[in-house]
Amino acid sequence: MNRPSNCCDKHHDQHRQGPTAIVIRKIPNIWYVSICVPHQEKTGYYYSRHSRTFASESEAKQFAAVKIAAGAEVTAGTLNPVVPKRIVCPSEIEKWLSEEPAKSATGACKRV
Repeated sequence: MNRPSNCCDKHHDQHRQGPTAIVIRKIPNIWYVSICVPHQEKTGYYYSRHSRTFASESEAKQFAAVKIAAGAEVTAGTLNPVVPKRIVCPSEIEKWLSEEPAKSATGACKRV
């Protein structure tokens, strides 16, 4: 027995014949750098800190170095679910910037 076609059948047939989707996995951002924004430079946001995320520690270090050179107070760290968690407090930023990548992956100002 033939079943009458309806709009749903046509819709499903179009998807079956379409191109195959390709999924490209983006490298997740695993480091953050947070910058203290002085009150006269606030952009209308409630918070006085702004953060950016980075895919690698070296990218985070480059950004932090530029902000420190401009006179900003900077903190940095790893985002969840990176283990061990690393938080680099403002008093340890200069030390973190001078660490070699292999050493900085194991050392920390504070581990949570």
